[in-house]
Amino acid sequence: MARNLRVGLDRAKAQPTRPNRPIPLVFVNWKTFPTKRTRRRRYSDRFRHLIVRGAIGVPPPAVNCTLYGFAHNPWKVGAVVGIAESADITWVRSKFLAGLSDETRRQLLNRARLRHYAPKKDVIVKGEHPDHIFLLKAGRMRSYILTEDGREIVLLWATPGEVLGLVSLLPSPPNYMVNTTTITACDLLVWDHDTLRELATEHPQIMENGFRLAIYHLSAYMKRHVDFVTKSAPSRVANQLIHLATSTGEVRNSGININITNQELSSLSDVGYFTTSRILSKWQRNGMLAKNRGGVTLLDPESLMAV
Repeated sequence: MARNLRVGLDRAKAQPTRPNRPIPLVFVNWKTFPTKRTRRRRYSDRFRHLIVRGAIGVPPPAVNCTLYGFAHNPWKVGAVVGIAESADITWVRSKFLAGLSDETRRQLLNRARLRHYAPKKDVIVKGEHPDHIFLLKAGRMRSYILTEDGREIVLLWATPGEVLGLVSLLPSPPNYMVNTTTITACDLLVWDHDTLRELATEHPQIMENGFRLAIYHLSAYMKRHVDFVTKSAPSRVANQLIHLATSTGEVRNSGININITNQELSSLSDVGYFTTSRILSKWQRNGMLAKNRGGVTLLDPESLMAV
């Protein structure tokens, strides 16, 4: 798969592009899709979340692709299964901005301040008074809590479009309940509590979006608990790797790279550190992935999806 990705991306870069319209193309191994239409349709649900952000460019006019649709592959190496948004505008599709009129969205964004944070910097500290709300525009962050014995439990792996500090929407918010730290250099849109309360009072859709986000995170934690009770440790680790590959994966010549440590992956998967290390070592011996300093490279995502 790594070879097919590499050849497909190299050929994609060679295609003529139109200026000011960078659109990453999405590739997967064409061999994973049967040729018969009925069988291919059955495979679509299995691979609909396997999105790999790859080469920047615009598809040739002859390629008429719809999101998650299947099209004839003009490069005859990888199948074009969708077109993903450019990384620098992904935040615009944030659930926090959903349903807002153009005028309301303009007012909201005009009242925000843009802040840049270096890697490994605290943005939110548990126990402090919540006087700001943050929308991640670029970069990656993690939210976590510390156990009594000092272990870190990762609750959220934040990507562009994620909103942090939702409690600031309340008139008298409780203190921050988690810590949030940058993983990479990050750009955040920041609103102070008074400004956001004023906007939310004037535009109730903002408050409704905050409530919907809270329910979304609650449902995600419910699913995580169900997985902990019903699924095996290897299955939880594999599911987390696939999820991270679709949200933060970076296509390289060697495969799909995920910038995460064994400790962070074990915490997100609710699996012990040493168990996670043994699982990754086994998969590395089987050629499914390659471990590297501070990250994991997926070589055979299809096999991980079957775990």
